[in-house]
Amino acid sequence: MLAWALTLALFAGASAKSFRIVGGEVTTIENFPSTVQIEFNTQSGVWDQNCGGVILTSRYVLSSAFCLRQMTYDSRTTRIRAGATYRNVGGTIHYIDYVVIHPTYIITSYHGDIGLAKTINPFVFSPAVQRTAIPTQGSVIPDNLPVTQVGWGRIEYGGAFSEALRYVNVLTMNYELCSEIYRPNMNFPPMSIDWLCTGLLDVDFKGSCHGDFGGPLYYGNLTIGIIYSLSECDFETENNSTYPSLNTNVAHHTQWIIDNAV
Repeated sequence: MLAWALTLALFAGASAKSFRIVGGEVTTIENFPSTVQIEFNTQSGVWDQNCGGVILTSRYVLSSAFCLRQMTYDSRTTRIRAGATYRNVGGTIHYIDYVVIHPTYIITSYHGDIGLAKTINPFVFSPAVQRTAIPTQGSVIPDNLPVTQVGWGRIEYGGAFSEALRYVNVLTMNYELCSEIYRPNMNFPPMSIDWLCTGLLDVDFKGSCHGDFGGPLYYGNLTIGIIYSLSECDFETENNSTYPSLNTNVAHHTQWIIDNAV
């Protein structure tokens, strides 16, 4: 374990296996037991998973601000499913008491895309339900670190959502290099200092897509990133399929998480 990866005792949990979402492979929830589904009640009254999250404690889940807030948050229309390998099926349902959105988050600014949900009923820990650990405040995440993204999102741009949990192994990417890759795309906003880029250069796209937002970026059992809610899937074409995935860097917000999740 690297020196920067000193975990917080408050969020220390059982280890998750570090194991490819787009370009990914199917797995089971027991391999990533801190990963959860965030479901929304559609206008037709059907609950449907559209985001992910990760368990911090017996009552708190970490996800993206976009997923928890959407346009207008309502606890009657948002809930969490834990301990389930398959999308919208199995596990245990947890309704939300309240959410806390990072104060710097504005949907048009693309900064501070991180939030917390406190559940009404606690998680009961088991081989399929565990809590994650997070890095200490200000930890510097090295380039080319082997990491894993997890989720139930689309398996290709415009494609179907995955019925089962998937994972993809990628590497952390140099921030300046990531910025250079995105800069020519005029439809993309300026890079945020709290983004953590991941991917595999010159390899057909492997990474997150719609439906993976809010889910974890793991280094072992450490959640070092939260999958960002602006999808690089939108910029994939037949001629350019190497855009990095974007994640909110958890180490930039550790103290805020501690202050709000106790």
